[in-house]
Amino acid sequence: MKKTSITLEKKIRIYFLIVILVFIVGALLYNTVYGSLFSEFIQSINRVPASQEVVDQLQVQITDLMKEDAEVRHLKLHELDVKVISHQMLDSSTVEAIFDINGLTSLNYEKAEDSPVLKGLLEFKKQKQDTLSPSALELVDQEINKWLDEINRYIIESIPYYMRMKAVGKIKEGELDPATIEFYSDKGARFVEFFPYSLADIPSDEEVQQRVYADIENSTLP
Repeated sequence: MKKTSITLEKKIRIYFLIVILVFIVGALLYNTVYGSLFSEFIQSINRVPASQEVVDQLQVQITDLMKEDAEVRHLKLHELDVKVISHQMLDSSTVEAIFDINGLTSLNYEKAEDSPVLKGLLEFKKQKQDTLSPSALELVDQEINKWLDEINRYIIESIPYYMRMKAVGKIKEGELDPATIEFYSDKGARFVEFFPYSLADIPSDEEVQQRVYADIENSTLP
């Protein structure tokens, strides 16, 4: 009986040593790349969820934002699914929610020549064709034909896309203040950090056209 008691006591000590070791390792890893996972796990234990009403409001904001995004990018939005995957109160007045975005789009042009990419290429050819060498002119025509095929294809075909968005906003007097909401995107790359997102960061048609013009001009320099 005494031997059994000693054996049990040793097992209990070993168990507690293992538990302590796990937390020590976790603490050591806290400031490393892998330690962030440990930190996130610990933080999730004490996570305070946001109210469903506030989460619903953020979901509406994200949905409207994605519709505006599609319009600015000249996309027809055939399907859009915005799903809440997590939400929490970062502090007593700051809410955070993360959403999975799945959509189905096609390009919203009557014809490929309406796109800023082709406008830039065609404008360059119109202005420079008399001064371009035969090889440079051939390169321009190849680019034009490539983009004609690509854009015409996606005017007809629908393209699925996926991204993850995060919204952070302030609660004032018990209500979500829309003016304080900040949006973040993972840019379609899963399991990476979030980057600030704004519709203002999407290049305008004029900017795209000018960029394409400059790129093809550089490509045809002697």
